[in-house]
Amino acid sequence: MKWRGRRRSTNVRDARGQRVSGGNAGVTSIINVVLRMFGIKGVLVLGALAVVGWGVGLIDPVAMLRGGQVQTVDYAPSPGEQERFDFVTVVLADTEDIWNREFARVGRSYQEPELVVYTDRHPTACGMGDAVRVTRACVS
Repeated sequence: MKWRGRRRSTNVRDARGQRVSGGNAGVTSIINVVLRMFGIKGVLVLGALAVVGWGVGLIDPVAMLRGGQVQTVDYAPSPGEQERFDFVTVVLADTEDIWNREFARVGRSYQEPELVVYTDRHPTACGMGDAVRVTRACVS
């Protein structure tokens, strides 16, 4: 595919220089430790304790499950990684062009998506995204 020199999408947000601190990573770690040490019974007891703690006002589940704070850090992609990023922006531009044409053909308008490229973890519309492994697809 000859992609160099072609139109790139402007609907790409480069979040590779951002890191998430805090959030639900601690909760997940606690559940994993309890599960490994005590099995499913331990997780059920932990859940019951969490419900009691919430009931008496000791635990705020919304604050615990909310994503952490996003911090900007120094980040320099390798040449190969930057080339893959540039390629993705061209591919997204192609899909925008095609879908805009197809929607216009039937008298409708296409809402172009925003692509967020990140490393590590990043908040998404349906939870915390993990760049190391894909666990679900999320469309916002």
